Amino acid sequence: MQSKIFKTDWFFDNPFEDNWQAVRDEWILNQDIFIERWSKHPDRFLDYNKLKEKTGASNAYAKGAVTKYALCYDNQIIEGAEDLFPTLYENMRKIDRLYLLVISIFHPRSYLLPHHGDSSGILRCHCTLTVPEDADCKLFVQTSPQDIHEHTYKPGSQFYFDNTLYHWAGNPSETTARANIFFDVWPDDTEIKHTGSYQEKHQRAIDSGDNLNMRKRITKGLNSED
Repeated sequence: MQSKIFKTDWFFDNPFEDNWQAVRDEWILNQDIFIERWSKHPDRFLDYNKLKEKTGASNAYAKGAVTKYALCYDNQIIEGAEDLFPTLYENMRKIDRLYLLVISIFHPRSYLLPHHGDSSGILRCHCTLTVPEDADCKLFVQTSPQDIHEHTYKPGSQFYFDNTLYHWAGNPSETTARANIFFDVWPDDTEIKHTGSYQEKHQRAIDSGDNLNMRKRITKGLNSED
Protein backbone atom coordinates (compact mmCIF):
# COMPACT_ATOMS: atom_id res chain seq x y z
CA MET A 1 0.00 0.00 0.00
CA GLN A 2 1.13 3.57 -0.62
CA SER A 3 2.07 5.52 2.47
CA LYS A 4 4.09 8.38 3.87
CA ILE A 5 5.97 6.03 6.19
CA PHE A 6 9.01 6.08 3.89
CA LYS A 7 9.93 9.75 3.79
CA THR A 8 12.08 11.51 1.21
CA ASP A 9 11.70 15.11 2.37
CA TRP A 10 15.18 15.29 3.84
CA PHE A 11 15.50 17.68 6.78
CA PHE A 12 19.30 17.77 6.40
CA ASP A 13 21.72 17.74 3.48
CA ASN A 14 21.85 14.05 2.65
CA PRO A 15 25.21 13.57 0.89
CA PHE A 16 24.18 10.28 -0.70
CA GLU A 17 21.69 12.08 -2.94
CA ASP A 18 24.48 13.36 -5.17
CA ASN A 19 27.15 10.66 -5.10
CA TRP A 20 25.60 7.33 -4.17
CA GLN A 21 26.90 5.92 -7.49
CA ALA A 22 30.49 6.54 -6.40
CA VAL A 23 29.78 4.91 -3.03
CA ARG A 24 28.23 1.93 -4.82
CA ASP A 25 31.16 1.58 -7.24
CA GLU A 26 33.67 1.66 -4.39
CA TRP A 27 31.64 -1.01 -2.59
CA ILE A 28 31.48 -3.30 -5.63
CA LEU A 29 35.20 -2.93 -6.27
CA ASN A 30 36.43 -3.34 -2.68
CA GLN A 31 33.78 -5.29 -0.77
CA ASP A 32 35.79 -8.52 -0.51
CA ILE A 33 38.84 -6.73 0.88
CA PHE A 34 36.65 -4.79 3.30
CA ILE A 35 34.82 -7.86 4.61
CA GLU A 36 38.10 -9.71 5.12
CA ARG A 37 39.55 -6.70 6.96
CA TRP A 38 36.49 -6.17 9.18
CA SER A 39 36.22 -9.91 9.99
CA LYS A 40 39.36 -9.52 12.09
CA HIS A 41 37.45 -7.17 14.43
CA PRO A 42 34.36 -8.91 15.90
CA ASP A 43 33.13 -5.64 17.40
CA ARG A 44 32.74 -4.12 13.93
CA PHE A 45 30.20 -6.52 12.45
CA LEU A 46 27.11 -8.50 13.40
CA ASP A 47 26.45 -11.93 11.95
CA TYR A 48 22.92 -12.93 12.88
CA ASN A 49 23.67 -16.63 12.52
CA LYS A 50 26.49 -16.30 15.06
CA LEU A 51 24.20 -14.23 17.29
CA LYS A 52 21.61 -16.99 17.25
CA GLU A 53 24.26 -19.55 18.16
CA LYS A 54 25.54 -17.37 21.00
CA THR A 55 22.11 -16.74 22.52
CA GLY A 56 20.63 -20.16 21.81
CA ALA A 57 17.63 -18.63 20.04
CA SER A 58 16.77 -20.62 16.92
CA ASN A 59 14.85 -17.95 15.01
CA ALA A 60 14.67 -14.86 17.20
CA TYR A 61 16.52 -12.60 14.82
CA ALA A 62 16.87 -13.81 11.24
CA LYS A 63 16.55 -16.67 8.78
CA GLY A 64 19.31 -17.27 6.32
CA ALA A 65 22.49 -15.17 6.34
CA VAL A 66 22.28 -11.51 7.29
CA THR A 67 25.42 -9.56 8.17
CA LYS A 68 25.89 -5.92 9.18
CA TYR A 69 29.21 -4.08 9.09
CA ALA A 70 29.50 -0.94 11.22
CA LEU A 71 31.40 2.11 10.01
CA CYS A 72 30.07 4.47 12.67
CA TYR A 73 28.76 3.66 16.13
CA ASP A 74 27.75 5.85 19.06
CA ASN A 75 28.68 8.99 17.11
CA GLN A 76 32.19 7.67 16.47
CA ILE A 77 33.35 6.95 12.91
CA ILE A 78 35.32 3.70 12.78
CA GLU A 79 38.55 4.34 10.92
CA GLY A 80 40.31 1.76 8.80
CA ALA A 81 38.52 1.60 5.45
CA GLU A 82 39.07 5.11 4.08
CA ASP A 83 41.37 3.72 1.39
CA LEU A 84 38.57 1.45 0.18
CA PHE A 85 35.59 3.77 0.57
CA PRO A 86 36.85 7.38 0.37
CA THR A 87 33.51 8.77 -0.84
CA LEU A 88 31.56 6.99 1.90
CA TYR A 89 33.88 8.32 4.61
CA GLU A 90 33.64 11.82 3.17
CA ASN A 91 29.85 11.52 3.27
CA MET A 92 29.78 10.26 6.85
CA ARG A 93 31.70 13.28 8.06
CA LYS A 94 29.07 15.57 6.54
CA ILE A 95 26.10 14.08 8.39
CA ASP A 96 25.16 16.08 11.47
CA ARG A 97 24.11 14.15 14.61
CA LEU A 98 25.09 10.83 13.05
CA TYR A 99 24.76 8.00 15.56
CA LEU A 100 25.22 4.85 13.50
CA LEU A 101 26.14 3.84 9.95
CA VAL A 102 26.07 0.24 8.76
CA ILE A 103 26.45 -1.66 5.51
CA SER A 104 23.78 -4.33 5.62
CA ILE A 105 24.10 -7.51 3.53
CA PHE A 106 21.12 -9.79 2.99
CA HIS A 107 22.41 -12.95 1.34
CA PRO A 108 20.10 -15.08 -0.85
CA ARG A 109 16.92 -16.29 0.86
CA SER A 110 17.51 -14.31 4.02
CA TYR A 111 15.32 -12.04 6.11
CA LEU A 112 15.04 -10.38 9.49
CA LEU A 113 12.00 -11.10 11.60
CA PRO A 114 9.85 -8.19 12.82
CA HIS A 115 11.74 -5.93 15.21
CA HIS A 116 12.01 -2.28 16.19
CA GLY A 117 14.37 0.29 17.62
CA ASP A 118 14.05 1.24 21.26
CA SER A 119 14.58 5.00 21.13
CA SER A 120 11.79 7.30 20.02
CA GLY A 121 12.76 10.14 17.75
CA ILE A 122 15.69 8.48 16.01
CA LEU A 123 15.37 8.20 12.24
CA ARG A 124 16.66 5.26 10.23
CA CYS A 125 17.89 6.42 6.82
CA HIS A 126 18.51 4.07 3.90
CA CYS A 127 20.57 4.23 0.71
CA THR A 128 20.45 1.15 -1.52
CA LEU A 129 23.65 0.05 -3.27
CA THR A 130 22.89 -3.23 -5.07
CA VAL A 131 19.85 -5.49 -5.44
CA PRO A 132 19.24 -8.87 -7.13
CA GLU A 133 17.81 -8.96 -10.63
CA ASP A 134 15.78 -12.11 -10.02
CA ALA A 135 13.66 -10.94 -7.07
CA ASP A 136 12.25 -7.88 -5.30
CA CYS A 137 13.82 -7.06 -1.96
CA LYS A 138 11.38 -5.24 0.29
CA LEU A 139 11.15 -3.47 3.62
CA PHE A 140 7.86 -3.73 5.52
CA VAL A 141 6.65 -1.43 8.29
CA GLN A 142 3.56 -2.18 10.37
CA THR A 143 1.68 0.70 11.97
CA SER A 144 -1.43 -1.23 13.08
CA PRO A 145 -2.82 -4.78 12.75
CA GLN A 146 -4.43 -3.73 9.47
CA ASP A 147 -1.81 -1.38 8.04
CA ILE A 148 1.38 -2.77 6.49
CA HIS A 149 3.53 -0.47 4.37
CA GLU A 150 6.15 -1.74 1.96
CA HIS A 151 9.11 -0.32 0.09
CA THR A 152 10.91 -2.09 -2.77
CA TYR A 153 14.65 -1.49 -2.72
CA LYS A 154 16.10 -0.09 -5.94
CA PRO A 155 19.70 1.01 -6.54
CA GLY A 156 20.00 4.58 -5.35
CA SER A 157 16.65 4.63 -3.51
CA GLN A 158 16.93 6.81 -0.40
CA PHE A 159 14.43 7.38 2.39
CA TYR A 160 14.05 7.46 6.16
CA PHE A 161 11.47 6.20 8.65
CA ASP A 162 10.69 5.90 12.35
CA ASN A 163 12.82 3.02 13.63
CA THR A 164 10.53 2.42 16.64
CA LEU A 165 7.81 1.02 14.39
CA TYR A 166 7.72 -2.72 13.77
CA HIS A 167 9.59 -3.50 10.57
CA TRP A 168 11.20 -6.40 8.74
CA ALA A 169 12.97 -7.02 5.44
CA GLY A 170 13.87 -9.90 3.18
CA ASN A 171 15.81 -11.03 0.14
CA PRO A 172 14.00 -13.87 -1.67
CA SER A 173 16.63 -14.12 -4.42
CA GLU A 174 18.05 -17.58 -4.95
CA THR A 175 21.44 -16.34 -6.13
CA THR A 176 22.32 -12.73 -5.26
CA ALA A 177 22.84 -10.65 -2.13
CA ARG A 178 21.38 -7.22 -1.45
CA ALA A 179 23.69 -4.47 -0.18
CA ASN A 180 22.29 -1.43 1.60
CA ILE A 181 23.58 1.41 3.73
CA PHE A 182 21.52 2.52 6.68
CA PHE A 183 22.37 5.25 9.12
CA ASP A 184 20.69 6.69 12.19
CA VAL A 185 20.42 10.38 12.99
CA TRP A 186 18.83 12.43 15.75
CA PRO A 187 16.91 15.39 14.27
CA ASP A 188 17.55 18.80 15.77
CA ASP A 189 15.25 19.72 18.65
CA THR A 190 14.36 16.06 19.23
CA GLU A 191 14.38 14.75 22.75
CA ILE A 192 15.86 11.27 22.98
CA LYS A 193 13.45 8.92 24.76
CA HIS A 194 13.65 5.23 25.57
CA THR A 195 10.57 3.22 24.60
CA GLY A 196 11.20 0.18 26.79
CA SER A 197 12.97 -3.07 26.07
CA TYR A 198 12.43 -4.92 22.82
CA GLN A 199 11.46 -8.12 24.62
CA GLU A 200 8.70 -6.39 26.59
CA LYS A 201 7.23 -4.67 23.55
CA HIS A 202 7.59 -7.80 21.45
CA GLN A 203 5.72 -9.90 23.98
CA ARG A 204 2.96 -7.31 24.31
CA ALA A 205 2.53 -7.35 20.54
CA ILE A 206 2.24 -11.14 20.49
CA ASP A 207 -0.22 -11.20 23.41
CA SER A 208 -2.42 -8.51 21.87
CA GLY A 209 -2.17 -9.76 18.30
CA ASP A 210 -0.97 -6.35 17.11
CA ASN A 211 1.92 -7.84 15.19
CA LEU A 212 0.09 -10.27 12.93
CA ASN A 213 3.14 -10.89 10.82
CA MET A 214 4.72 -13.13 13.41
CA ARG A 215 2.20 -15.68 12.12
CA LYS A 216 2.03 -14.94 8.41
CA ARG A 217 4.26 -14.67 5.35
CA ILE A 218 7.12 -12.27 5.94
CA THR A 219 7.81 -11.40 2.32
CA LYS A 220 7.06 -12.99 -1.01
CA GLY A 221 9.11 -16.14 -1.48
CA LEU A 222 10.15 -16.36 2.17
CA ASN A 223 8.02 -17.77 4.94
CA SER A 224 8.65 -17.76 8.67
CA GLU A 225 8.09 -21.51 8.68
CA ASP A 226 10.67 -22.23 5.92
